[in-house]
Amino acid sequence: MCIGGNTKGPHFCNLFTLSIVVIFVIVGFAGTNGDDVAWGETQIHFKIPDGCKVIQEWGLKKYHVRYDNCDTILHTFQSESIAYDGDNCDDSNTNDSHFCSKCEDTGKTILTFLAVSIACIVVAALFIFMRINDANSGSDAGCTGKRCLAFLVLAGLTASLIICFATW
Repeated sequence: MCIGGNTKGPHFCNLFTLSIVVIFVIVGFAGTNGDDVAWGETQIHFKIPDGCKVIQEWGLKKYHVRYDNCDTILHTFQSESIAYDGDNCDDSNTNDSHFCSKCEDTGKTILTFLAVSIACIVVAALFIFMRINDANSGSDAGCTGKRCLAFLVLAGLTASLIICFATW
């Protein structure tokens, strides 16, 4: 289907590849809050109290801290969500004095380029469907303007996703 004499085959391959990209972008957006799908996760295991595990799930806007088996007689730990731009995001607990602001800026950058990716996906799909229509009508010859514009939009999509990954 993707290779051969059928002129519509490559267009359908482009749409198939674009649908896979949509899945990855949706997963990227799912990690915004760091709930069940996070952009990163750290686990710290302590011997005392027995089997205590602190799990931090890092999202683009906030992070979650969960405590498993960490309760003691003196203290009960509560899981919490901490927004990078919130008042309870305290830089004094880290070695980096700008931890919260760096994470907030990084998250905003990634979200911006994920939104650009969505716009590129919509425009690219539009151009691919127009090219399929041209292939059906028999007017798909050479490097048409639609082909060049579709390439530029797909190149922009690739660049925006590379920026998301590099920023992360």
